[in-house]
Amino acid sequence: MLQDSTYAVTIKYITGELFNTGHYKDVKLEIPDGDFIYYYANGYKESQGRFKDGYKVGTWKRWNFEGAQKPDRYYPDEDF
Repeated sequence: MLQDSTYAVTIKYITGELFNTGHYKDVKLEIPDGDFIYYYANGYKESQGRFKDGYKVGTWKRWNFEGAQKPDRYYPDEDF
């Protein structure tokens, strides 16, 4: 595997609706790295943000089940 390779994934609920999209650094899909979007089963976004080497970093946007925006969460981008 090349150092800069990532594995793009799309995961769906058992009912077929989109659950999340994102990238992983490893073939076992254990280390999220890059942009991720999570969805509720009703299709609305649940959260959107970035992972770096398996840790949330930066600003994560969040929404409730009805699609209304919730306060953002901020995670420091430290050297891990």
